Amino acid sequence: MDLKGRKLVVTGGAGDIGVAVASSALQAGGSVALIDNRPAALAEAARSLGVIGACADITDPASVYAAFSKITGEMGAPDILVNNAGGIHGPTIDKTDLAQWSADLELNLTGAFVCFKVALEGLVASGRGRVINIASVNGLGVYGHPGYSAAKAGLIQFTRSIAVEYGRVGLRANAVCPGSVKTRAWQKRLETEPELLDEVRRFYPMGDVCTPQDVANVVTFLVSDAARMISGAVIPIDGGLTAGVRMLPEAFSQTAFREPDG
Repeated sequence: MDLKGRKLVVTGGAGDIGVAVASSALQAGGSVALIDNRPAALAEAARSLGVIGACADITDPASVYAAFSKITGEMGAPDILVNNAGGIHGPTIDKTDLAQWSADLELNLTGAFVCFKVALEGLVASGRGRVINIASVNGLGVYGHPGYSAAKAGLIQFTRSIAVEYGRVGLRANAVCPGSVKTRAWQKRLETEPELLDEVRRFYPMGDVCTPQDVANVVTFLVSDAARMISGAVIPIDGGLTAGVRMLPEAFSQTAFREPDG
């Protein structure tokens, strides 16, 4: 993939997926700036990658404007936006209060809208703007965390709206929907729940969950000219999870779904 001359902004840039996306873009020849709300983590990620870092709270428009002003002053107006920042609050409807629900929507949906609106002038002016929204399989089915899931479903629809409204000016927008991702947070959880990954893997037809690099590979392809006619797409990166699970047909003794002999 060739991203020479392209300028990317990656929100949630200090996280594992953000760093992987930034690294892949750099390897493809692009210029990168990271936005994150954690100053220490952002400084470390920007230093290790040799890129611009701008600290911002994506739910605060003034903070986002300031970050983009810094980035534009140092790198020029970005022509690729990767909305990667996000987070999870309430685990179930019963255990989600209004504050948690609102926080999920604000961080996972409204924040992406704010960043897009701030970046829009540069995206349009370039004539080849690209937007990637990192959604989730939670936006496609029920996998817990209702507020987060509702926000990601909204993010998917927002992606389609961008693609339809701005396609005429050369702007492409796509959403990627990772399943479980082997991040540092996962590794930390496995220290106390070592059996968890094996329990989760059995729901994935491919028998494994994805890595940050798996996500980055798809993002890099989608923002490149190799994907020039792909816009408004919603792409799961989930080892087949959203295609279906084997357990139900196996419960009905459909032996064709069982492990092959030999």
